[in-house]
Amino acid sequence: MSIKQLKWFCLSIITLVGLGEIQAQDGIIINEFSQGPPGQEWIELVVVGDCEVDLRGWILDDNNGIFTDCGAGNNIEHGTFTSHGVATGHIKFSNHTTWANVKAGTIIVVYDNSAFTGTLPTGENANTGDPTDSNCDLIRWCPINNNSSIYFDANSVSPTTGGSNGCDCVTNNFPSGNFSYATGGTPIVNGSWGNMGFRNDGDGVQVRQSDGTFFHGFSYGSPGGSCGTSFGGGPDGLHFASFGNDFTYQFLNTTNDDYTTINNFQAISNPNGINESPGEANSCANATWINSLRYPAEDFFYPSCTPAINDVTICQGQTATVGIPITTCVNSTWSIGTVSGSPTTAFPDPTTLDIVNGTIDVTGLLPGTITLTLIATQDNSNLFSGCPNLTTTSEVGITITVGPGPTANAHTVIECAGPGGTTTFDLTTYDDIVNGGSGDDVEWYLDNNNPPITPVPNPTNYVATVGSNTVYAVVVEGLCQSAPVPIQFILTPPPAAIPASIADCTIQGTTQAQVNLNSLNNQITNNTPTNNVTYYEDAGATIQINTPSSYIVGVGTTTIYAVVDDGSCESAPVPVVITIFQSPNLVPTGVATLCEGDMIDLNTLVTETSGSNPVILFYNGSNCSGTPISATQTPPLGFNTYCVEAVSGICTDEVQVIVIVTPGDVPILASDTICESDSPLDLT
Repeated sequence: MSIKQLKWFCLSIITLVGLGEIQAQDGIIINEFSQGPPGQEWIELVVVGDCEVDLRGWILDDNNGIFTDCGAGNNIEHGTFTSHGVATGHIKFSNHTTWANVKAGTIIVVYDNSAFTGTLPTGENANTGDPTDSNCDLIRWCPINNNSSIYFDANSVSPTTGGSNGCDCVTNNFPSGNFSYATGGTPIVNGSWGNMGFRNDGDGVQVRQSDGTFFHGFSYGSPGGSCGTSFGGGPDGLHFASFGNDFTYQFLNTTNDDYTTINNFQAISNPNGINESPGEANSCANATWINSLRYPAEDFFYPSCTPAINDVTICQGQTATVGIPITTCVNSTWSIGTVSGSPTTAFPDPTTLDIVNGTIDVTGLLPGTITLTLIATQDNSNLFSGCPNLTTTSEVGITITVGPGPTANAHTVIECAGPGGTTTFDLTTYDDIVNGGSGDDVEWYLDNNNPPITPVPNPTNYVATVGSNTVYAVVVEGLCQSAPVPIQFILTPPPAAIPASIADCTIQGTTQAQVNLNSLNNQITNNTPTNNVTYYEDAGATIQINTPSSYIVGVGTTTIYAVVDDGSCESAPVPVVITIFQSPNLVPTGVATLCEGDMIDLNTLVTETSGSNPVILFYNGSNCSGTPISATQTPPLGFNTYCVEAVSGICTDEVQVIVIVTPGDVPILASDTICESDSPLDLT
């Protein structure tokens, strides 16, 4: 049981046997109320309960009739009565979240800032106050003005002065005190304090729950007018005969902590404000009581207000920082309490205790479990000067399990380097290999210190280069982590691949060529015959050419791609450019026969059928070599052979043509004799 639990266990015993059921409730009580100096009014409230209290909608009011003891016969039928301190309206805590979980032991000072002369802590302004306890001192200063409009609402409807409530003795409502308050309200503004303005000669001050149920209050002085002779002190019977515009009423805890007993209060004249203490306790006993309501201010202790427990796991041989997740209001000092379990299991190092954040370094020695208690102590000596032992404590039990810790598996990855000699890896894809499938987190580092220091900047985009690259992995399980293990990435450089080109001619009489791509292997592998070459039709190397030795390709330029494989790695695809020319096709038209001395155009002896518009060349003899001759020739007598060559790019075709030259007719000399009168001679 924690120190805080013991404290409240004892308080609960007192509550049940001595203080009445009201002490066990959560709410706010009036700890101090000031009527002076003249014109100055304020109420100091203390939040009571064992944890946190939801104050949204709670009501602050002066007399609404509940404090008036009208006496027999003084009821509503006897007319209208005034001067009983009933101010029209009341003030409510708004629905702002700051009031949803107000810590027990918090002091709330509500004041009319237009006349307030009290002293606020250094750095706080009376006009703005500190309604949210921004400095975590468990004191909230709440001016009733425009600056607090989101924290309080004003209601000017009920109760109403005069009329049916003039005497304030409606017998159906009293003495139960369940006055029917109107719902709703508007944000407070300057002047809203008048909704519960207090009568100097006699009035009441009270707090009510959000449903209108009376919670705490008292009356002072006496009523004026003709409605009754006295104030009755309300449901608790708390009434002070003393009154005046310079009086202050204080809960002193004179006999005990019962705030419903008049003997525990005092009324004191306060002409110069010297006998009042807004934002502080009213006596040492009062300070001790407020102190007993509080936990250390850290939010960690309040959400459930149960003993705080934190379970952690560390590794054998490892030092880990353990503690509690403090978020706000770090006001306490910390110390080490008890350590239960085998002292050989873990060693909490007292020199590392962080008194601000509630942490300590613990070294795991042997497998097992211990419970370490950290004690938070808050100093509340500002409640009342010179009062001893104004501290509140809470404990945090930290169950520390020392285990063998997770293990990490080393791993080696051998891959080929990508373009540019680098390959990018997503290290997280190897998590299951490193942690053995345990699901534990894996962290990646560039160094192998234990623990490592330099994390891999982007584990999902780790760039390795040719050669050996090593990173280090650590498996993390709670506060436990393994020793770093190497994860090696060995990148082999890809084989060389040289772009190549080849030119060829179509098969005679067709528009396609058959190319032996393997003839390029030596060129592509840079004369490395042990490497293999695979040819593809696309740059992505997905459509393989299955018959590279007889690849059929048409006229024009075609680009295919080659990939070199050395048995371990493949190169990136490189282009292979194939240029195919249309082969010319010459067809002889026949043998030419000439007479000696005749001329001939050799073009008439051939026909080109490919349509490639080749250049036609002629040569003497049967071989197309030497110096070309003109197409127009006068062949010599006899059998003449000419070679005809058609040239289209790198492609040629050759044919032979024959020209036979024969001698002409030889004239025979003859004579004949005719007479002048003979007929003409026919020479044929």
